[in-house]
Amino acid sequence: MTRIKRILFIIESFSFGGCEKALIETANLLCDNGYDVSVLSLFKKSIYRGYAFNADVLFDKRVHYAYLSDNAVAWKYRLTCFLLHRCPAALYRVFVRNNYDRVVAFCEGAPTRFVAKATIKKNLKIAWLHTATELSQKGKSAEALVIEKALYQRFSKIVAVSKGVAESFVRTFPSLESKLAVAYNPINLHRIREMAYMAIDPVKPPYPLLVSVGRITWAKGYDRYLRVIKRLKERGLLFSVWIIGGGDCRPLEAFCQSTKLDCVHFWGNKTNPYPYMLMADWIVVPSYVEGLSTVLIEGLALGKATISTACCGSEEIIGNNEFGLLVGNDETSLLSGLSQALTTPELKALFENKAKLRASSFDLNTSIQTIEKLLNDGSK
Repeated sequence: MTRIKRILFIIESFSFGGCEKALIETANLLCDNGYDVSVLSLFKKSIYRGYAFNADVLFDKRVHYAYLSDNAVAWKYRLTCFLLHRCPAALYRVFVRNNYDRVVAFCEGAPTRFVAKATIKKNLKIAWLHTATELSQKGKSAEALVIEKALYQRFSKIVAVSKGVAESFVRTFPSLESKLAVAYNPINLHRIREMAYMAIDPVKPPYPLLVSVGRITWAKGYDRYLRVIKRLKERGLLFSVWIIGGGDCRPLEAFCQSTKLDCVHFWGNKTNPYPYMLMADWIVVPSYVEGLSTVLIEGLALGKATISTACCGSEEIIGNNEFGLLVGNDETSLLSGLSQALTTPELKALFENKAKLRASSFDLNTSIQTIEKLLNDGSK
């Protein structure tokens, strides 16, 4: 078997969430291991608010980065969306001129449709899953699901970032199980710890600090999280809440203002969120859905006590209250868990003592070796 050399990763845009971090880390590590890596973003600017991606800083200089369309220009954005929907194969032929040994649709949605319909051999195509398929396909008609299944049939392999994500995909498309493999995202725990000690302006509040990191979207569960925070404040508990992530936080800020939640602070996007996380007493993941929470692993790497709702990947990371506090994926359970966390100091100490040990299980070298094996599988 001859090892492949040239790999193209395609993503929709860069918003610096877990998916984007995983792609940056994967591309850089593959370059270190001798691969010729290219990354194509369908759009230059984030499709979410408040983030400007700097490829020169985040990617290794050996990574060939390009974008398909400057979506800051309205007509270019509309035209590109139209072409992606109506004639993706032609768009691929015109703008992706080089030959690659593997072409990877690195997230669901537009990249998957784009690569699926590209006129290249099936054995060159790999799809990556970062979220529960039952969520990404939620509400679709039977006809739409048939179309989605047909897209995934055009790939030689489908890679899920956690066992939970893989299981969700199989429940939705059981006949495609044979294409599935699992590969955890590579996470550089050593670099995270180094970056955490860089100086920042904020001073740690005098009360217990709850820190959450993640893009402001429905999936992250910030709406119910703030409702829970309100109820905890009404019980007289003293604490502070920091939320770090881009997106439209105006509805959340309006809720905080109307309910006088002055304990909540929105920091927006931070390329380096780790100093903020290092100040935390608890890292909180209140999500409705995850694929494999990078933030949860990063929190463990920093020796932090963690609390997460039970969603894809969370139990794989912290177990059933073994390395962190796992609560039900509902508002009442989140309220109960946070109340327990804030009133039981020995629980915080217990999870802090176990955190770094658990983080070491997500070894960088093991992850990239698994990814390399999947990329090379079936090559001639």
